[in-house]
Amino acid sequence: MSRLLSKAFDASGVIPPYTFAAFGGSDGVVTVANATSNIVGITPEVGAADGQRVDVTMMGEEYVTAGAAFTAGSQLVPNATGQAIAAAPAHAVVEPTYAVALESATAAGDVVRVVLRPGVVIGA
Repeated sequence: MSRLLSKAFDASGVIPPYTFAAFGGSDGVVTVANATSNIVGITPEVGAADGQRVDVTMMGEEYVTAGAAFTAGSQLVPNATGQAIAAAPAHAVVEPTYAVALESATAAGDVVRVVLRPGVVIGA
């Protein structure tokens, strides 16, 4: 696996491993991402408790926990708990995406390999 860019932040709240992380309320702080967050990246195999330092992979390959089943090649976004789901915007809605699945997830809770890559999906 190739982590091209990783940075340490302070955790605001508990952040599990393999979870989308978002900018927190102040500089240098991240929290668990949700569907409307400003995404920083994905936490690697070690998460963090509130106030601890946590690494976040911002570019390259990483593993992420699936929030639902999706296929390899799916463009991914976080759900309400920071897990990856396939982007599925409503008709004519533009949705930013943050990663592409390199492996399929057969169910929620699967940990799969992704590449962090910004993109967009336009609802059909």
